[in-house]
Amino acid sequence: MNEAAASPVLTGLRARMQRLEGGRTHGRTVLPFGIKEIDGRLPGGGLALGALHEACLTLYFIRVCFNLRADRNLSQQKEH
Repeated sequence: MNEAAASPVLTGLRARMQRLEGGRTHGRTVLPFGIKEIDGRLPGGGLALGALHEACLTLYFIRVCFNLRADRNLSQQKEH
């Protein structure tokens, strides 16, 4: 592989490795905790928005809301 063709490949691999190692977030928006001891250890100073943990948290809240509604419906059925 010549140097011209290898350069974009190497650049892409380097960027990928940096992301995997917790490097810069490349302009991603983050949600800081507001606690300097925690934010100072996170890449970008907070949790990256649009990442897997955000999706998991959303699914958790949906499940909690569903369970609360199911419990309320069950309680109403027992009253009648």
